[in-house]
Amino acid sequence: MNKKDDIWKVAGIEKKKTKKEIREEKILKAGEETRKKIAPQISKILDAVKLDPPEKKTSNKPKKQTKPIDPKRKKIITKLNKRYLELKDGEELTKNKCLDILEKEFSQWKRSTISTYIKK
Repeated sequence: MNKKDDIWKVAGIEKKKTKKEIREEKILKAGEETRKKIAPQISKILDAVKLDPPEKKTSNKPKKQTKPIDPKRKKIITKLNKRYLELKDGEELTKNKCLDILEKEFSQWKRSTISTYIKK
């Protein structure tokens, strides 16, 4: 209700309903009647439906084998970083020359891997 409706009530006068308000009331009543008719049918349908959780799919495929983590990897990376700093600061070489040398010393990794570890 809005302020205008409150004023009518205080004055004790019943306000006439507009065509729009009458139409809205009819629509609401029709909706309620429809819901009352349909509700038992819907509840029967819902009771009939079984709500079992879906079955989990199991596959016979074996899991892919991943490369095992090298336990010495962290130590090797710290050694790599120390060696890079020695070359860069101590011998004052450029980054590309440092990577060339480190690629020969740490042959298990490619140049891109070495540069990635240096950035960390």
